[in-house]
Amino acid sequence: VLLSPVCVKSIDRLNRQIDTSLNKEQIKNSPQIGTRTTVSMQMEADTLNYYRWPLYWTDVGFWGTTATYLENPIGSEDYSKRLSTHLRSAKEVIGYKIHASDKRFGKVEDILVQDTDWTVKSLVTKTSKSFPSRSVLLSPRSVRTISWPDGEIETALSAAQVRFQPKYEGRELRMQ
Repeated sequence: VLLSPVCVKSIDRLNRQIDTSLNKEQIKNSPQIGTRTTVSMQMEADTLNYYRWPLYWTDVGFWGTTATYLENPIGSEDYSKRLSTHLRSAKEVIGYKIHASDKRFGKVEDILVQDTDWTVKSLVTKTSKSFPSRSVLLSPRSVRTISWPDGEIETALSAAQVRFQPKYEGRELRMQ
């Protein structure tokens, strides 16, 4: 089942529970999606339409400035192109190689997500042997490109800049 953060009412970290605005029947009858399938924006749009949630990518701002349900937003060329974009599982990205602008320096070890708005807060990156081996936090804003087929992420940072990124000490909640 694919659920939007729109339905999340609260998160109980201690008991590892998420309270939603949905009932069991709504979830049971929601559009099906395969667990090994890459989620497309079309699949996400179908789910959002089922729940009558707003399509957050049709307006400005992260979740849009309005919570307006759009009956049938498909039609514009831009919207149709965006539906072909695929979302990725965070688990898929863990293990991707990370490149500085001038050399490869490690792999994605974990992803920290802001639980208030579900944005990626940091990529926890394990540096390789050519660096002092440690885990550092990289801002998603430092990402220049992602090669999904090759499992590689290129950053705008140089190797020297990577050395000065905040060290990750494992005190924050890890994705499971």
